[in-house]
Amino acid sequence: LSLEVKIPVYPSRNTVRISLKDEDTGLGVTGGTFNVIAAENIFTADGTIRYKAGEVASVITLVKNGNGESEPVYLGKYLIREQQIPEYYASVTEDVEAVVGKKTEKESAPHSIKCEKTRITIQLTDELHQEEALEGVSYEIDCDGQGAKTYTTDQNGSILLENVNKGVTYHIKQTTKTGDHLLDGTVHDVAVDEGGRIKSEANANVHLTNRMIRVTIGLTDMLLKSQVADVNLAINDENGNLIKTWTTSGTPVTLTDLVPGN
Repeated sequence: LSLEVKIPVYPSRNTVRISLKDEDTGLGVTGGTFNVIAAENIFTADGTIRYKAGEVASVITLVKNGNGESEPVYLGKYLIREQQIPEYYASVTEDVEAVVGKKTEKESAPHSIKCEKTRITIQLTDELHQEEALEGVSYEIDCDGQGAKTYTTDQNGSILLENVNKGVTYHIKQTTKTGDHLLDGTVHDVAVDEGGRIKSEANANVHLTNRMIRVTIGLTDMLLKSQVADVNLAINDENGNLIKTWTTSGTPVTLTDLVPGN
């Protein structure tokens, strides 16, 4: 008498786990998805091809704290590639390699992936003295006709735009000036691509300047070529209106409060 016992066996499978974190804060980022792609033909012991190279084996959706895991996939080498980018973040441009092995009692650590928020920083300085930051200057910034918002430079002459949208162009227009500086009439455009990147970078620094009319006036001795002191000078506009008078001191005077004209 013989007894045949059939015991079904199944190919080993395991999950791929990832954790997406903000590069600056280290906090988890939710709202994105990643594809788990076969890096090579994935075979099981019976010789069956389970996934062909380049085939998407599973999709990971990032949930609480930026963590997520795939459905169980067959053992082998995979690439983790971003599919959907979280809102306000730039794309993760490099694939992450993952080797899926047999399950053990101890769960392996998730693959850690870092991402950057898309940011636009505007820096306003004096055109001639670029170390001089201009505070208190307002700009209207419009995102492709979605409505302009007003921002004002801080003590460092900076405006930081966060929560930047993808696939749009930001139009930056100066609306106020400070001191004797002239208003910049140019509209500066910053294009953000569908990957949340600006010219391939997650962060864009837009350096703007304001010019000031500077006129330096001195009185020079024709022979000695030195400055002459104690002489009264006056400056008038083209209509003969008196603008300023002063007595020379031996050092040229720079005027910064003149308006365009003759």
